[in-house]
Amino acid sequence: MSARKDKSRPEMGALIVLVGVLAAGYYAFFGGGRAIPRPVEAAPAEPLPPAQAAPAPPADAGVGPQGWVRPVDAPIWGGFHNSQNPNHQGVDLGAPKGTPVRAASGGTVERVRCNATLNGQAYSCDVDGNAQVLGCGWYVDIRHDGDVVTRYCHLLQQPTVSVGQAVAAGEQIGLSGDSGNSGEPHLHFEVHVGGTPVDPLPFMANKGAPLGA
Repeated sequence: MSARKDKSRPEMGALIVLVGVLAAGYYAFFGGGRAIPRPVEAAPAEPLPPAQAAPAPPADAGVGPQGWVRPVDAPIWGGFHNSQNPNHQGVDLGAPKGTPVRAASGGTVERVRCNATLNGQAYSCDVDGNAQVLGCGWYVDIRHDGDVVTRYCHLLQQPTVSVGQAVAAGEQIGLSGDSGNSGEPHLHFEVHVGGTPVDPLPFMANKGAPLGA
């Protein structure tokens, strides 16, 4: 019985070796000899075009560091509460007819109106005024930060802005003219602070936008 066991050991060893050889051959043929395919990678996305820069704003018409600008470049014809007109609530700037009138600073249009009467009757603002006509003619009020309102009178025709419209400093709001109580074309310019008219000359000078040609 023991002799039979000893005789079977070489056979068992040969069988183990054979199984190992067969396993190695199988692996080499079906897997080990072939490169394992990798997943296909997606092609890289094309780079996005560079972002387009925002359009440059238009020229600021000489707007100063504090955000104010002269409404027109014109000589001063008449001052605030002057001796000839103690009730004059602004300054008169001798701008020729058709001169573009600019918003003195950014704000919101508060009033656009024709204000002209003759002998107690409404008078057109689309014609030249005279000394007998009362009123500001075509005019615009713009409200700014700090409870400041600027007024632009005697405009040539109905202004190009409307009530509630936001305007930028230096933006054209109309054309200088001769409507209302006016003897010749000019711009009457007023500044009101807290509802009270103030002298536009020192006010605008303090804003870095002195009036005058």
